[in-house]
Formats: sequence, C-alpha cells, structure tokens
Amino acid sequence: MLSVSLMLAMRLNAAGMATKSLVWLLVEIWVSFALAAVVLVGVSRLLGTGAASGGAPQELEDIALHWNLLGGGAKLLCVVGVAVALAFFLKALMAVRHAMRDHPLE
Repeated sequence: MLSVSLMLAMRLNAAGMATKSLVWLLVEIWVSFALAAVVLVGVSRLLGTGAASGGAPQELEDIALHWNLLGGGAKLLCVVGVAVALAFFLKALMAVRHAMRDHPLE
C-alpha cells in the first residue's frame, strides 16, 4: 500500500496536482482501506475461526458451517459489513480514477 501511494504521488505530482490535494487524496485512500479492513475484521470475528490445516477447501467448509450457525441478525450484519467494505474500496478506486482523469500526463 505504501509503494502504491508513493507511485501515485509521484505520478500525480509530475502531472501538476497541487500538493494539498494530493495529500488529501492519499489520506482518503488510506482511511478508506483502513475502514474496510476494520469492517472485514469485524465480519471475520462474527464468522469465527476454523481449522486451517485442511487447506482452502476445508477453510471454505468451515466458513459455510459457521455461516449456517449464525442467527439472522448476525448474517445480515456480515452481508452489510462486506457491502460497506466493498463501498470503501470502490470509493478509494473512484477517487484515484478521478484524480488521474483530472491530471493527465502531457
């Protein structure tokens, strides 16, 4: 994440983006990713942990088992949490897209 931020800052700085705008864009991206991570950790805690020794297929079975054991409210909270995390990721992506569009390299 740090290297992507650095490359993005170098690219937008070379295109003439104001330093203050660039700093706010990077803050927005980092906050979006941090909030998405917090939400996904919360969802992970709701689902619980399983035995990781069986590999990916076993882990998927454990997630399905934990999902089936959750109540309706907890399932709704998981779905909403994943949707919110996805919205944070998309917000960060759109902010970068708009900055790149508004500051093309010449």
